[in-house]
Amino acid sequence: MTKIRITPVAAETFGVRSMATFVDTESVKILFDPGAALGFRFGLFPHPLEYSALEASRKNLRDISVKSEVIVITHYHYDHYTPPFEKKDNLWTWSDKNESEAIFKDKTVIVKDIENYINYSQKVRGWYFQKFLKETAKEVIIGDDKEIKLGGDVLIKIIGRTPHGEESSGLGYLNMIEVVVNEDKFIFAPDVQGPISSKTLKTIIDEKPKLVYLGGPPTYLSGFSVDEEDILRGIENMKIVAKNINEVIIDHHLIRDKEWRKVMERVIMESKNNKVFTAASYAKKPIRSFESIREELYERYPIKEEFKRWVKKNNEYKKSNPPPI
Repeated sequence: MTKIRITPVAAETFGVRSMATFVDTESVKILFDPGAALGFRFGLFPHPLEYSALEASRKNLRDISVKSEVIVITHYHYDHYTPPFEKKDNLWTWSDKNESEAIFKDKTVIVKDIENYINYSQKVRGWYFQKFLKETAKEVIIGDDKEIKLGGDVLIKIIGRTPHGEESSGLGYLNMIEVVVNEDKFIFAPDVQGPISSKTLKTIIDEKPKLVYLGGPPTYLSGFSVDEEDILRGIENMKIVAKNINEVIIDHHLIRDKEWRKVMERVIMESKNNKVFTAASYAKKPIRSFESIREELYERYPIKEEFKRWVKKNNEYKKSNPPPI
């Protein structure tokens, strides 16, 4: 019998940038990376359907946080936590202090260290976030490289110094998380981008989890901000994971690519038992990979004049004023 039950809460296949995941055990309920965001792509701002997906994801995060006793933040990118902005950001995250407080108030929050293995931008974000948590959360724990017992039979193993993609990535490091209940194991591997790192791959294979949730490689950035060689290694390493692990969920960066299904098909073909899922398919929900088809969304679902006027405003205006969806 499975001791660890996994529920994806928000993800690229739910229509937003996220890897938010709920982990349910008999003795403790944990929420990983409760963030959601949108981004600029194809020279276009998000379509109204994407803002509707962001609104739904925000509600899902608030609702699931009520059930959660522990929240884990693996790193400080805005799609992986809910930043406590003074003013609501209506353009990219729909986040502010009220939204953040609704998720983190009176929770035990396990966070990434801001003093070691972190780049400057995340260090600054993490400092502000931890300052907020000290006034809001029940307890704040620096998790890097610790093993934490929760609820008696639940062990959280936090694998620090995990590269955000390739070993020398300017995006810094994150905490990969393993949940262990007796013989049952789940690994949450956000933003490992495949993994690209051979060290990260070895850690995942050596731990022998029953299920792993991978952040896939950003194939849409191949040859631009990420070397093509690194992208190809990330794809090959995904195949190795799928050959060795019973069940694999792949989502996040990969799903921003128009051709993501072709990559997934190659991974499934070489998998151990064809149990390779997106977050949406694992949750038995329809796939809404909106960012990857944003151009098509604008063609199929023409925007209203009011939304056109909003888009033409500067970003500061858009951040301060919600989109008319």
